[in-house]
Amino acid sequence: MAQKVITIYIDGLAGEESSEAAIRTLSLDGVAYGIDLGPDSYARLN
Repeated sequence: MAQKVITIYIDGLAGEESSEAAIRTLSLDGVAYGIDLGPDSYARLN
């Protein structure tokens, strides 16, 4: 039997599909977080 796996990356800020999304790390009050962001969302976060 064949199996097909499809991975869809979702921008965590915009909530939209993004082929360019990457995990970005940030810290808040000493706690590290990771969020998938596309380039536009990452620029808005900075």
